[in-house]
Amino acid sequence: MLCDKMGGLKELSLSFMLSIANIMLFPHYTSHISLIIGMATAGLCYGTLPAVFPSLTAGFCGLKNTVQTMVSLTQQGCQWFHWPSYLCSCC
Repeated sequence: MLCDKMGGLKELSLSFMLSIANIMLFPHYTSHISLIIGMATAGLCYGTLPAVFPSLTAGFCGLKNTVQTMVSLTQQGCQWFHWPSYLCSCC
């Protein structure tokens, strides 16, 4: 909803700036409440990328290339399940 009002790039930039500010302030969180708020903010910023990425890809590359990009990223993500076998094989 926010992406529709202000645009995907602006929302992603805002999320990254909020994440950087949160990381810089994390050592100063001394109470449980401030720590919980900091963790919730980190989760919000982390959740922004998967929510905004498909619409940004569709806007920049078109719908056909968006589907191909998502399939490619899914395949690359699934390869990490077999990472120890890639690590141990020499040939």
